[in-house]
Amino acid sequence: MDERKNSVSHNRFGFAPINRVARWMFGGDSLESLTALGSLFYAGFIFVPAVFPIPTHIWLPQTLLSFALFLPVYLWTWRSRGRQRMVGGLILAALGFALQLSNPFANTYIIFAASVFATLPSWRFGFSLILGMLLSYSVWVLFLAQYLNYIGLLTAWIISLGVGILNALAAANQRKENSLRLSQEEVRQLARMAERERIGRDLHDLLGHTLSVIVLKAELASRLYERKPELAINEIRDVERIARESLGQVRRAVVGIRVAGLRAECAQARVALETANVRLHYPDAWPNMAVGLETVFALAVREATTNILRHAQASAAWIDLEQHGDWLELKVRDNGRCGPAKPGFGLNGMRERAEALGGRLSLDADASGWRLRMLLPYTPEASEREATARNIEPRLACRPAS
Repeated sequence: MDERKNSVSHNRFGFAPINRVARWMFGGDSLESLTALGSLFYAGFIFVPAVFPIPTHIWLPQTLLSFALFLPVYLWTWRSRGRQRMVGGLILAALGFALQLSNPFANTYIIFAASVFATLPSWRFGFSLILGMLLSYSVWVLFLAQYLNYIGLLTAWIISLGVGILNALAAANQRKENSLRLSQEEVRQLARMAERERIGRDLHDLLGHTLSVIVLKAELASRLYERKPELAINEIRDVERIARESLGQVRRAVVGIRVAGLRAECAQARVALETANVRLHYPDAWPNMAVGLETVFALAVREATTNILRHAQASAAWIDLEQHGDWLELKVRDNGRCGPAKPGFGLNGMRERAEALGGRLSLDADASGWRLRMLLPYTPEASEREATARNIEPRLACRPAS
């Protein structure tokens, strides 16, 4: 989920090609690259003297030369980090100071430098550079006796501080999101490690005892084979029965490593959807259910979350699990704007899992949103169907995508 938020939000508004160009040019995350690309159009203000009666030989050659230097420095600055970015901002500010000798709109480079300084890791240091640059620029304008350029000077102060504040806030939010994403990945990694340890302990306890019994039974059958074949056959049948029971226990033990519980799956879905600006609502309490039912419901939530991220264009989603007599009903819906639902491999897999447990799946998508309903039997007899549903999962995973 590292870039899912930016990619989904920009694709939603049709910015995917522009987003790819921006990331290719500036090499940062999607939001920062798009911001840098959009800001580049502001550089056109450096050519505003063309609309005034100013002789071109006074300002145009110097401006073209400065712009030829500005473009590579600007690209390099946004692709850099830390001290290198600060150096890039100082070079942009130096271009503004130098061009002020011939172009009254040289404050454009000053504003670009302020936007760079504001994204430095330390916002205090960044704003110290901005204030120092603006004060020096004011002294430079007065030293050049450009007293009538007070509008450009005031513009440089207002826009530089405004852009600096906005960029500083955006950079701080981006750092918080990166830190949160790292923390979430650490939590998931710890959860995976704990789950593997649990599976290892369960398998050790289960297989250690079962295999010991199978070895003893096999040795006994070998000794009885010549003297009492009928007893040897009984022992071999016991070995077969114990092996089958052990196989079922192993399948039940490892089912947890393939999918998280329903509550954990909903929590992961909330994190994924919130990165795409989709608010997820789900209840705090769930009915108690067998592992097989919870597995199928959790897989359905995972697939539904993927569909909402890719297709729904929603701002909110809801997950509900209700008990109706001997049935449990999972409902997932959103307020997106999407066309009719087209079943694919993921939806077909959900339907097959539901039908293997004696349930059913319905899907509907129209202008009012996307809705999924999964109904599964909530009875003790469902345990046999539950084992069948787990057995078909390897076949589902190997089917070609539709």
